[in-house]
Amino acid sequence: MRTPSLIRDFVTMLLINDLNMQTVELRNGITRIDDVDKRFPVIEITFEDVSKSNWFDILNAKLRDFLQGQEFLISNGDDNNMFVFLL
Repeated sequence: MRTPSLIRDFVTMLLINDLNMQTVELRNGITRIDDVDKRFPVIEITFEDVSKSNWFDILNAKLRDFLQGQEFLISNGDDNNMFVFLL
């Protein structure tokens, strides 16, 4: 199982040459399941203009190979963010 910081580094290496990418940060997310708060790592990627990016499908494919069965979810956020939720 890959660690969240290793996954963040992998995403950063994929995006490093994209001048539209501004930051890749590892954060903690919280969700409530069955009246219990669950914490999980979230990688937040900020772009100057996310509409100029086609990384959604590329990240999905590359992470599927890299994580070898580990579950994740990619989502576009508000403004110019994209999130990778590590489940």
